[in-house]
Amino acid sequence: MDRAFVSSCQTPCLVLAGNDAAHPYAIAEEIAQLFPNAEFIAEWKEGAALTSAASRIKAFLAEYMPVRASIKA
Repeated sequence: MDRAFVSSCQTPCLVLAGNDAAHPYAIAEEIAQLFPNAEFIAEWKEGAALTSAASRIKAFLAEYMPVRASIKA
């Protein structure tokens, strides 16, 4: 994806910062800034930050995942 596409995408996104060569922090930060409906979680790998991020991830998924229709047997 190029920056123009990311900037036009209206899908809500939750971006967790990376910290290695394959997932650099700066790229995650830029992606979060480009997406109009993004939330950036900078710290999430351990301790209180992990607990907080896990709660936010669950809330984000609950808010944006479609509800499955009941299947009648």
